[in-house]
Amino acid sequence: METLNESGRGGTLRNGSFRRRIGFSAAIVVNAVLLGLVNGWPGWRAVPILTGEADSVVLVFNLALVVGILVNTVNMIADIRWVRAVGEIITSAVALVFLTQLLRVFPFSFSDGSVDWAFVIRTVLWFAVAGCVISILVSGVIVVREVTRNRQDLAEQQS
Repeated sequence: METLNESGRGGTLRNGSFRRRIGFSAAIVVNAVLLGLVNGWPGWRAVPILTGEADSVVLVFNLALVVGILVNTVNMIADIRWVRAVGEIITSAVALVFLTQLLRVFPFSFSDGSVDWAFVIRTVLWFAVAGCVISILVSGVIVVREVTRNRQDLAEQQS
């Protein structure tokens, strides 16, 4: 199968690329199923720990899922390192928006008083925020490195 390889040039589909494409496909399916579950049946209102305030974060959650589907579709077509890194920046930025809105609204209600679930959930959400920030920074470095490397390769080919 002819496809774009890591360098963006034509080549055969390698095992690593094939495994990544399986992962991209799985992510698309999972995101699509989550969209159906949150917006269709059973819907987000079926989750007992969510309050009515969750309605204000569902739109951003849906946006994050749709962006994930789009980015993974692009990754399946153009499995190039810098393209994947740009996609990671985009999905992490949207996830960061969702997480900060979720922390601001905090649409959770816990009836079990034996565990401070609000503290646990907030802690997990803050770790997720940190993960998104780290992902954006690392992916930014990858984009710069790959673009620089590709320019150097092009300059060498022209000389």
